[in-house]
Amino acid sequence: MKIIDMSVEKLLSEIKNMRPNPGGGAVVILVANMAVNLINMMGDVSCETSINERLTELIQEDVDATKKLIAEIKKKNFEEKYFIAAAKPQIEMVDISLKALDQFSEILKRGKNLSDGIIANNLLKEAIRSAMPTIEVNLKYTKETYDYESVLEKCENLYQKNVEIIEGRK
Repeated sequence: MKIIDMSVEKLLSEIKNMRPNPGGGAVVILVANMAVNLINMMGDVSCETSINERLTELIQEDVDATKKLIAEIKKKNFEEKYFIAAAKPQIEMVDISLKALDQFSEILKRGKNLSDGIIANNLLKEAIRSAMPTIEVNLKYTKETYDYESVLEKCENLYQKNVEIIEGRK
């Protein structure tokens, strides 16, 4: 069963099991997706529909890539490509979430339900920050590099820009 097709109750039950899937990566992508939906709930302007759709796809891609990586590790196959594939959904979620944070400033200026905007802004920031350990743990077994500091700095700048808009509307 796909993660997206599970009831909330079933998803929570699956998360608390000792199995690695769905794990933190899928949960972080789900959180980012919920944040984007909160942004869209705010009103007359919304984030691109493709953002929500892609995040929904990435939840399952993360689960599938993690399952594949675990299966290959059990077979003592430590090829780089499996570690890179396991990091890719998180990296793409970060890129999408940065884009959403950037687009969000326009929505915040005139959207309704400012409290939802505050929650969405916080959730996107934390989703980005929370993806870093998964990216790092997977890429450390590869020759791939990732500029964590630059990504986190961009995230913080976009987040703070949105906080300023929020504070100006209070």
